[in-house]
Amino acid sequence: MNLKIIVDMEKCDSCGTCAHVCPKAGKLWDLEELRHNNGKATWLGNNTENIEYCHRCTNCLISCPKKAITVDVN
Repeated sequence: MNLKIIVDMEKCDSCGTCAHVCPKAGKLWDLEELRHNNGKATWLGNNTENIEYCHRCTNCLISCPKKAITVDVN
């Protein structure tokens, strides 16, 4: 099963909710940005090796107030 998390950067305002609800936030989200950029998070999903740490919980998808995150499972 292949998993791809897609963040629509046109909808995303980098609020950081995704990182706050993610059980593996440190592996999937840029927490330095979160700490130093007024709580704003950056998705590290472009680094495909990071996705192996994802629990597939979809907390990020469910919690995103802008509905900017989609999950594609093949």
